[in-house]
Amino acid sequence: HASADHAGMPRPIVPATLSIGQRRHAASRAWRVRRFPFTDEYYDFDRNPRATARVLLTVAATDLVDTTMGSDHPIAWIRRVGRGRVFYTNLGHQRETWADPRFRAHLLAGIRWAARRAPARRGR
Repeated sequence: HASADHAGMPRPIVPATLSIGQRRHAASRAWRVRRFPFTDEYYDFDRNPRATARVLLTVAATDLVDTTMGSDHPIAWIRRVGRGRVFYTNLGHQRETWADPRFRAHLLAGIRWAARRAPARRGR
């Protein structure tokens, strides 16, 4: 069972303000600040994953056109499924995103967490 499925794709690539949810997680620390501008394609989902996942990043819904998500719009999260781990990020739709070292650090930290190759929090 997925945390959320994409709904209403495709969406335009737009500048938006992102906010960190779980500041202590390595995939969130990669961004180094609590709020920051970022341009990418931001999906709507059929449900908010917050009930079953720990949200790492949200996008300001006021920056999106015709969003169905309401004011709480998660775009990156983690969750445990049985003995496994899942990392999801909505980011990565354009070349400029992949050229950004913060995005690559976010992605690597999330993959390493899911693979149990790095702790999610400092000191653990």
